[in-house]
Amino acid sequence: MTDLFNRDLSLKMGEVELNIQAIDPRLPDRPAPSLRVAFDVEKNTNRDPNRAFVTIHNLNPSNRAALQKGSDLITSSKKAKKLYEWQMTLSAGYVDSKEQIFLGDILFADSKRERSDWVTTIEAGDEERNYNSRFVSASFGPGTSLYSVLTFLVTELKIGYGDSFNKLTTPLRKVIAFKKGVAVQGRVSELLDKYVTTAGYQWSIQDGVLQVLAPNETTLETIYVLSPSTGLIGSPEKGEKGTVKAVSLLQGGIRPGRRIKIDSTMVKGTFKIERVIHHGDTWSKDWYTEVEAKPL
Repeated sequence: MTDLFNRDLSLKMGEVELNIQAIDPRLPDRPAPSLRVAFDVEKNTNRDPNRAFVTIHNLNPSNRAALQKGSDLITSSKKAKKLYEWQMTLSAGYVDSKEQIFLGDILFADSKRERSDWVTTIEAGDEERNYNSRFVSASFGPGTSLYSVLTFLVTELKIGYGDSFNKLTTPLRKVIAFKKGVAVQGRVSELLDKYVTTAGYQWSIQDGVLQVLAPNETTLETIYVLSPSTGLIGSPEKGEKGTVKAVSLLQGGIRPGRRIKIDSTMVKGTFKIERVIHHGDTWSKDWYTEVEAKPL
């Protein structure tokens, strides 16, 4: 298995880029990295945008100024009724096995003095600006398929199709849902939710890409095996209707919608990942992933 020590992190916020190797729990006497970065990334399979919250201690003045400039541009763009795209990419894991755990729009960035430290806080959402700001008004003629309406909405939302394009084309291309035609008007995300739900699917945005799944369907990725030898911490908790909650050493491969096999003393079985929270702090032992999953 991958060596789940020698923790590694990279963070890109607009023009600001940081690369940090965190504390190795096996080497308690090793000095902490000069920069402290803590994060919480919350991801799920529902339509609400995934979120990331990052705190940085004592970021240098030039990087603080760059973030402040971006934050000011967000404010001025809103007043001008324009969309300013300012992305953040967070990758975390271990040396030689780091994975992207978040990609999205910075919604807020601010630096404040707290005693002797400068503390910078950042909040970001996965395509949240497009999710909230895209509106359409369009009409489709008689015989229009649900596929045509959905692909139009995804294009207007300005997100990637990913593997979901096959989902839209295969079962839905031949479905004539609107014999008399249809008019679509309003917020794109709400319209997309309406028609995806009508087709019997659930949708979400994962790192800027559309994910469409049936309630008991998973992504095309290989099954993820989680056991004590692959990072499982403690014993998973059982919930209602066979759901489970588990904690692992931080692993970016644990993603919403993916099939996971849990192999522990108390819980064994195959599940669909519904919710994931990644926690990390380069100055502490916090470097883990919480997962909620339902049985398949």
